[in-house]
Amino acid sequence: MSRKNQQLNDNAATSIAAGAAALLFPPILAAAVPTGWTNRGIVGEFDLNLWCTTDSAMTAVELFGAIPRDILLADDDVDTVDFANNELDLAAHIYETGDGPVRLTTTGTLPTGLALLTDYFVIKTNSGTIQLAATLAQAYAADPVTFSDDPAGTHTISDVVSSTKRMYWHSYGLLGEASSGIVTLTKEGRAYSQRAKHNPRVTLYAVIAGGTVAAVDVEFSPVVSI
Repeated sequence: MSRKNQQLNDNAATSIAAGAAALLFPPILAAAVPTGWTNRGIVGEFDLNLWCTTDSAMTAVELFGAIPRDILLADDDVDTVDFANNELDLAAHIYETGDGPVRLTTTGTLPTGLALLTDYFVIKTNSGTIQLAATLAQAYAADPVTFSDDPAGTHTISDVVSSTKRMYWHSYGLLGEASSGIVTLTKEGRAYSQRAKHNPRVTLYAVIAGGTVAAVDVEFSPVVSI
């Protein structure tokens, strides 16, 4: 069998959040890319590639992998609907970004744009509000479902028995020279690559870093045995 790098279409480059704090769990300020590697061949390793369009000195650069685990969530009634911000206001909720799937029920009619018997994933905007995304990837990209109006009725968020999961983030350690967490990138010049082992239980990877104000891109390229 030969080995080669294979970039999957659903694993495109995305941006790291500038100045995101290291050891943020879950790292919701960081870019998180769904691996999309299940049943795509034997993936034992992947190449992590960082580059940017300007000079960038990054510090505390750390790689994380997320493993989904079953979670039970109590039903939670929506206090108010803020359709201007596509947010659902809740009283001191316990949701984290990536929780899901969750579903909506109502004693009346849901806001236009939201649907019954439909899986959503949570975007935690603060301790009292959430947004809903159509997919896990969109939840971590902070790409919510948009909706309008607030018809009468009580709207309730519920988990999906035996399906709802929470992402638990595990550190792969610091990157850079001698695992110092320091990575220096130069405009149209020096980029950074590192090969890492793929844990088949991990369904999301993320990189967080501090000390940079430049736009930095991250890409995960699976090394596939074919």
